[in-house]
Amino acid sequence: MYRLLIIALTFANALAETPVSRCGDSPFPTYVQIEGCDIQPCPIIKGTTGRFHLEFVADFDAKNLTTNVVAKIFGMSVAYPVPDDQKYTCQHLLHGSYCPIYKGEDVSYVFELFIGTFYPEISLSVEVSVTDEKDRVLTCFSAAISVKKGE
Repeated sequence: MYRLLIIALTFANALAETPVSRCGDSPFPTYVQIEGCDIQPCPIIKGTTGRFHLEFVADFDAKNLTTNVVAKIFGMSVAYPVPDDQKYTCQHLLHGSYCPIYKGEDVSYVFELFIGTFYPEISLSVEVSVTDEKDRVLTCFSAAISVKKGE
């Protein structure tokens, strides 16, 4: 019985929602979970990949989706170069979803953010947005992350 409780708690923790912030007036995701993070700043170890699970409801039809990341540090906003294998959101949709997506559709996807070993050990804010082929924002959130050295 004790083992079953531990397994259930471990599974529930793995699916725990991560509290994140809004990006101004942009549509907000219905669910965000940053793996290994239930409180900000979310630690990401240098040389590893942070996994972001997102769910949102499309406010309009969209043919193509693109993931964008902006790092905010020391009062500056810097576009993070999202690699092509992660940039094209349609390739990472879950639960049988595919592009195009339609207004009112529930969309789930996973985005991976690689943090190179050369990154400094700092805390910063990242703004993650999904836009369509007309640069309209389908969803956006901001999260504090802390880049840490591996052990």
